[in-house]
Amino acid sequence: MIKKSTQFLKEVGVELKKCEWPIRKEKTLPFYDRIRELVDSTVVVIVTMIMLAVFVGCVDFLLSRVVEWVLNR
Repeated sequence: MIKKSTQFLKEVGVELKKCEWPIRKEKTLPFYDRIRELVDSTVVVIVTMIMLAVFVGCVDFLLSRVVEWVLNR
């Protein structure tokens, strides 16, 4: 079990080294550009989460109305 776990972690390390991390790219950018990229990414995440929350809320509302309608028939 320990041997398999060790092998798995080694393979994870190899795969992670293949990834292109944003930190490497950012080191070549000026400070202002790094901050701008961070703000842009944060805005994208926040807007996406708001859209997802609205969607899930609407689906929840509609499904609860359908279940209520079916149970009250």
